Amino acid sequence: MRFLSRSLLGLFLTFLTLALLLLAAGLMWRAMTPDGDGPAVRAPAEQVYAARLMTVAPGVVQPQMQVFGQVRSRRELQLRAGAGGRIVQLDPALQEGGTVVAGQLLARIDPSAAQAALDSSQAERADAQGVLEDARRRVDISAQDVTAAERQAELRAAAVTRQEQLAERALASAWTARQLNWPHPPPARR
Repeated sequence: MRFLSRSLLGLFLTFLTLALLLLAAGLMWRAMTPDGDGPAVRAPAEQVYAARLMTVAPGVVQPQMQVFGQVRSRRELQLRAGAGGRIVQLDPALQEGGTVVAGQLLARIDPSAAQAALDSSQAERADAQGVLEDARRRVDISAQDVTAAERQAELRAAAVTRQEQLAERALASAWTARQLNWPHPPPARR
């Protein structure tokens, strides 16, 4: 059964291919043979151009050209502000193709942010100056303390020398020597 169905399918495809080939051959034959029924093909007509005639005379001629397009500058200038912020004023000349002169105010930036930063910096500077003055006062006080301590050390050294002299003469007691925290006992009398 399978053999029969495949044979019939092959036979059908063969006849279909032959029919398409015959149809193509018929179309080619019709295209090659001229028919008397169709419209006659005209030969191309001669083209005619109209031209304005002038008398040629020697002279200087300056041509005038009309062109369309865009003119672009070779140089472009980009403006950047030194500080950021909101722009509150723009000059009308600040546009593409606008002309400006030296010293002209082109844009104004809102000064409130810069003023706030300046005020903050000045406050920080004042705080730093206050800290510096405090540090200088502390240095002066420390220098005075060092001077007083040196003076006190001189006075104590003088007191120790005086006590030693008194102990040498046997005018000081042992109790006085212990008060001075001598590292060694007073010298023996001779």
